[in-house]
Amino acid sequence: MMAAIDGPRLPPRCGKAKQLIVLLHGMGADGNDLIELGGQWRDWLPDAAFVAPHTPDRCSNVPMGGSGFP
Repeated sequence: MMAAIDGPRLPPRCGKAKQLIVLLHGMGADGNDLIELGGQWRDWLPDAAFVAPHTPDRCSNVPMGGSGFP
């Protein structure tokens, strides 16, 4: 069974999304570290939805955040 991918999301500022911006974090971080970029970019990209998924696996050498692969 594949792990569910979850993380913070921001809807578009103007109605229905016409673009999707996916913010991918690095090792030891999670989606919460990046979603604020969407908040800062929303004025320039009002039709875009933003997602910052958490990786499904915990990071082995950093106690917080995640890792997409070993």
